[in-house]
Amino acid sequence: MGHVPILRGVNDSSGTLRSLLDRLAGAGVAPDGFYIYPPDRDNRFSLPLGRVYELVEGAKASTSVPGKSVKLAMNHPSGKIEILAVENRKAYLKYHQSKHYPYGKFMMLECPPSAVWFDDLPGSERYWPVPETAAPGKRFDDSPGDAARRQANHIIAD
Repeated sequence: MGHVPILRGVNDSSGTLRSLLDRLAGAGVAPDGFYIYPPDRDNRFSLPLGRVYELVEGAKASTSVPGKSVKLAMNHPSGKIEILAVENRKAYLKYHQSKHYPYGKFMMLECPPSAVWFDDLPGSERYWPVPETAAPGKRFDDSPGDAARRQANHIIAD
């Protein structure tokens, strides 16, 4: 199946995701996972990380066994990052692939309710260079579009 993006207004309900997982399993396709859609300039397709995590977990809780193993990830300039959990304003993450960190590097970062991307998590700058275009002293403004602006000079890792 590959990874399916979670998109605002397209598949942003647990029922829709569960239906997709069930249909794939019924067709004999092993589901792989979902991914966080990279923020665009106006964030028309992005959803907060906490919300996406809830949607995927809701779908997994109500689907058959093959669908329960799907992962939630994002391709970020620093590497491929799996979202293990988002609870109590914390994001629990690990690298699956990175140029600078070993496989499985675990991260626990604050997760503001409006965070839509790794860059929106305070402390994420420790794991990758912040673009020179970022205003000094203002790395995070807690807005969903902030990540898209800061990410503009980076290439998404595959």
